Amino acid sequence: GYGGFFWRAPKEAAPPTVFSATHEGESEVHGRTADWLALAGDGWTLVFVGATEETRRDPWFVRTTEYPGVGSSLAAHERLPVAAGASVVRRIITVVVDGGTDRETAARYAREAVAR
Repeated sequence: GYGGFFWRAPKEAAPPTVFSATHEGESEVHGRTADWLALAGDGWTLVFVGATEETRRDPWFVRTTEYPGVGSSLAAHERLPVAAGASVVRRIITVVVDGGTDRETAARYAREAVAR
């Protein structure tokens, strides 16, 4: 399942859309790796960006129909052992957009966020 980071978005009358650079829809994005993904509701968009190579290797946990939310799925396929005294570090940048956005613009936001 997911672990660490999870953003639960507001539930609206219609479920939000979710897309990455190459896929669209909950069933296509959930459980896959992607450099970034966008969750878009009525008048808002959140662009989630894996800011490190290690973070980008983690699959995304995505829900849109039951409830809208996005998280990093650190232990999706196997355990992630952490030795005593050690830490697991991931870096996800979230770009908050007032309004909708398309795939090309979301990709630009992702590039700009990581470059800072």
